[in-house]
Amino acid sequence: MKDDLKIKLGAIFLAVGTGSLLLSMGLGHIAMISPLAYILLFLPPIGYGLLMSGLSYRNKGIMLIINGIIFMVPMWIHGIILIDNPIPWMDLVTIIYIFLHLFLALIFIFPAIYLIYTHMPSSKTQYNNSLVGWTIGISILTLICTTIVTMAGGAITTSSHDINFRDYFFHNFGYCLGLGFLLSSLLIGFGYLLQGAEVHGYSLPSGASLPTS
Repeated sequence: MKDDLKIKLGAIFLAVGTGSLLLSMGLGHIAMISPLAYILLFLPPIGYGLLMSGLSYRNKGIMLIINGIIFMVPMWIHGIILIDNPIPWMDLVTIIYIFLHLFLALIFIFPAIYLIYTHMPSSKTQYNNSLVGWTIGISILTLICTTIVTMAGGAITTSSHDINFRDYFFHNFGYCLGLGFLLSSLLIGFGYLLQGAEVHGYSLPSGASLPTS
């Protein structure tokens, strides 16, 4: 598929999917239980993927910066509101926002700067794609794994010990972050090995076994 067609189809899918979902949410609960609403959930990510795959390196970088800012703006607005209306565990919310900004920078801003810097065609295109993909993938998986480990550990600790989630977080988040990074590295590395084995044809025929010496 040509890049121009990818961009056009991606923009159409993204616009139609996002607009339809917003309309469904505006219509209320009846529209959200429609099977069409669940089908429309797949249009925005498909459209975004097509759009990104058709863009040049420089435009991909610009798109990533825009996406990063879109995710950061709600936190900026909420942070400004909290300055005048502080809430309990304000320090916990602040630390979480700082770490979210760090992950958003790793997922969007830093790869975007790299893509814009290396937008000229070169023999290192495959290397650049792998480097950016590795950075984004490991950052997203680390964020997901760290969140799961932190929430699961916090739920177990707060239910079985006389301790609140805030104290658990400040005492154990470093360990959870390390474990999340380890799990994400294992998942990405395992997927990379499987992909390499498939590409290079490293598969044993039925009934075969590895040599013992």
